[in-house]
Amino acid sequence: MSSQRKAEVRRTTQETDIQLRLNIDGSGKASVKTGIPFLEHMLASLAKHGLFDLQIKARGDLEVDIHHTNEDVGLVVGQAAGTTFAISRSRLRMTTVSPAAARRMSSLARSRNSPTFTRFTDSS
Repeated sequence: MSSQRKAEVRRTTQETDIQLRLNIDGSGKASVKTGIPFLEHMLASLAKHGLFDLQIKARGDLEVDIHHTNEDVGLVVGQAAGTTFAISRSRLRMTTVSPAAARRMSSLARSRNSPTFTRFTDSS
């Protein structure tokens, strides 16, 4: 495995033009320009707390709606994460967890040496 896990992705459609750079082994620096303030805030927070570097420049048809830009940024982030972690398919499942499990998940998420995602299940 290389010492740094990085990805560069570009997606261009009729509605959007998105460029992304991701360095999983970064320090939490983010430069996110989407034209959607809440999306920018959430992605910058994700990079900061995940300790990875993220650069996104997105241009979309915001005068029509934010839908295409939101969707395509999500696709590009997922593609970059799949590239850096060698993931061919992923799924997100949200559920409630106990405070102890949440602390354990937070601890694992901050591990810089873990190249894979961990699946958490209810043991009760």
